[in-house]
Amino acid sequence: EENGKTIAKVVFNVTLPALILNVIISIEITPSLGLITLISILYCIPILVLAFTLFRNYPKEIKGLIFMAVIGFNVGHFAYPLIEGIWNEEGLKYIAMFDIGNAMVIFVICYVIGLIYSPKNDFQDKKELVKNILFKLLKSAPLMSYIIAIILNFLNIGFPIFVLDLLDVLSRANMALSFKPTFH
Repeated sequence: EENGKTIAKVVFNVTLPALILNVIISIEITPSLGLITLISILYCIPILVLAFTLFRNYPKEIKGLIFMAVIGFNVGHFAYPLIEGIWNEEGLKYIAMFDIGNAMVIFVICYVIGLIYSPKNDFQDKKELVKNILFKLLKSAPLMSYIIAIILNFLNIGFPIFVLDLLDVLSRANMALSFKPTFH
């Protein structure tokens, strides 16, 4: 179990951010690709409304867990390597754009839901809750990777070759570590 936690930290804080940076900075973001991102974000709204309607009488902790479970997709760990294996770089472009919206849902909306509905939520002051949420979001390596990669992409700023090579090596490690049996 301890190995699984360590691997999860490496994936979440190193290999997944490297994969995100590697893919996002290398694609040309077009309006049609931007639409994929928007669709990914808009998906969560009706699903969240439906879940809220269906589970409104459940205890607070269960509702929060259900809301978090239904609004996003787990594409970062598993879909990237599979899509890359099947469709190569072209497929990665589309999944990356979908995953930008998904990341906003998972790393922002889902996280906020988790904090609000958590039984450990002892924030009496809403300002303190908002401050805690913002602080936690700024510590999210994948979310920060998306933000940095999008900014660099739009500004047409690339990395030096040695950084790209390092990102490539770390990105490839994401597949191996994500499928490792000890990773739960």
